[in-house]
Amino acid sequence: MPSVGQLLDEHAAALRSFLRARCGDADLTQDLMQEVALRVVQAAGRLDSGRNVRGYLFRTAANVWRDFLRREYGEVARVLLQVMSNGVLVPCHKISGLL
Repeated sequence: MPSVGQLLDEHAAALRSFLRARCGDADLTQDLMQEVALRVVQAAGRLDSGRNVRGYLFRTAANVWRDFLRREYGEVARVLLQVMSNGVLVPCHKISGLL
């Protein structure tokens, strides 16, 4: 199995696009990518080459995004996450208008 660094390098562009599409902010995207990398490094011992590693990386990125929303927007995030679970993307720069 490739190293964690190799996995992150291999999927970085797609993960960055995934997060950027959700938040709409380059600086925030970079911060979220760092959190994804940290979580993947912390989970390195649990990664298995038999698992869908790409799926794991994107699930981690989605969880980082959700955690950011919860931390930054509290109750509003709960409602937005429900909307997002129905397939609607809500960029973070539009969330501030809801507060």
